[in-house]
Amino acid sequence: MNTTTMNATPDLLQRMTHPLVAPKVRVVRGASWTAAPVTRRNAEPALWRVTLAAARETVAERLLFWSVAVLCFGSITWLALMTWQFLLAWQSLVDWVRAAMV
Repeated sequence: MNTTTMNATPDLLQRMTHPLVAPKVRVVRGASWTAAPVTRRNAEPALWRVTLAAARETVAERLLFWSVAVLCFGSITWLALMTWQFLLAWQSLVDWVRAAMV
């Protein structure tokens, strides 16, 4: 029987691919579970201070807000007037059709 290297090691492909597909696990022994020391506790400002500082309004933001508010109010007013005109025109059309049918 002729024995070659491939016949002698039937799991050669598996041994070649094992380093490529095996998960990379590193075992750490003697790890400490103590908390890290806290240094400079109040070095950074509180979150609410940062948030309030970032939320300060500028003149441009106020101007933009009021411009958009006036445009929205004007649009709603225009829509209400157009709806009122449509209803008045519809009523006139209905009255005209009734008068023509009589």
